Amino acid sequence: MKDRLESLGKLALERIGAADTPAALDEIEKTVLGRKGELASLMRGIGQLDPAERGEFGKAVNAVKLALAEALEARRATFESD
Repeated sequence: MKDRLESLGKLALERIGAADTPAALDEIEKTVLGRKGELASLMRGIGQLDPAERGEFGKAVNAVKLALAEALEARRATFESD
């Protein structure tokens, strides 16, 4: 699951960087960070992990979520400044 989280984070950051409209950013946010998004799907699977790994994985998911939210905000700012 950790590998899946890392690849999801990298792919999402690439998609954010390549987004050419605010609508594209909204779609990325919905599919990755939304309630039914890919990160939420990973969080639902946390119960399958060993109890000792759950806390660390949860922290990693939150770190990826924060990084993606910051990247989305920064990219949106570039559209607003144009």
